Amino acid sequence: MRQRRERWGAIALETQNIVLGDGKYVEERFAPSLSHPMTQLSDAQGPPPAVVPIVHDIASSIVLSQQRTVLYPHYCPRLGPWKDARPSSPFLSTRVDFSRKSTLNVARQLALSYSSDLLQSSQIGLLSSASDKRNSSYLIGSSEQEDVIKRSSSLVANLTGPVGQAFYDVHRSFRKEDRSGLHDHAMLYSPGVVVFRKDCDDDTLSESDPSSPSRKERDLVGGDFIPPYIVNVVSAVPVNAAMVRSNHRIEPGEESFFEDGIRASMKERMARVLRAFELNGDKVLVLGAFGCSFENQVETVASIWAELLDCGETVGDARQVARFKYSFEKVVFAVPGKLYEPFKKAYEMRILEEQLTSATLEN
Repeated sequence: MRQRRERWGAIALETQNIVLGDGKYVEERFAPSLSHPMTQLSDAQGPPPAVVPIVHDIASSIVLSQQRTVLYPHYCPRLGPWKDARPSSPFLSTRVDFSRKSTLNVARQLALSYSSDLLQSSQIGLLSSASDKRNSSYLIGSSEQEDVIKRSSSLVANLTGPVGQAFYDVHRSFRKEDRSGLHDHAMLYSPGVVVFRKDCDDDTLSESDPSSPSRKERDLVGGDFIPPYIVNVVSAVPVNAAMVRSNHRIEPGEESFFEDGIRASMKERMARVLRAFELNGDKVLVLGAFGCSFENQVETVASIWAELLDCGETVGDARQVARFKYSFEKVVFAVPGKLYEPFKKAYEMRILEEQLTSATLEN
């Protein structure tokens, strides 16, 4: 594991140099493809004849993405009234899928399926579980979701730009006033983030040599250069439930009060995330077990997503339709590892629970 983290750190440093440098990288393909809009054959010599080096220049895409980055503050008139807003072009219903793959593996599959021009436009939205502090943990091999995205894409340019700095400034100011761990609702929308590396266990057909003896090792680490594609990223900071619980003396019988507070803050933030995607016209989303690495209960997170996207909720005797049920064409929950089963089960159980409640009220 230590060697893997060291390798991830080296990959992240190389990514940073590309993204904040000239925006060029060289992908090695087993067979050349000259149809990509930002691709050309490299003049460099050296690789074996079977491997063709392809130079990608993503500099202009990085600059454009950084310039179009938007900060949605805590008191935001565009996101705050999410309950009353309605989608401009509603779908018949949102299709919900679950995947054991990582966020970027799902995003790449969707990009290949939904986008004819991988660098010109994207309606794929991706939620990044962001840190409230500007940090360089991705450079030392962190495997947190945001750090994986940063070492595989141009997101670091958005986060280090002026709008990204304002995002961290807002959160720093909130931390000084409120040390509860609930964090600020401020979030960042980064359109057109360029992804140009494979994540671990990406089983998309590779154009690199499949017979390479190091192929299996590379698949465990990820990081291979790939043809670039773009996604639209919302960076939102989840509630740090572990900090909330540790910062307060919770007396017996008060547990539900604190858990309800955590849930209410998380639901408001998650709803604003969906509203940000909706406002910007994203049709296909990649979400996940948002905030579970900060000890938000997986059952809570899954049930909130279900209420917002699928089943709605019953308040008193009133049945409230899921606010975002008709806002998106498709949502994929990327939940790799041990959280997949409990997340999927909790999502489905919340829908069943609401159906039973609704049936009871009707009778």
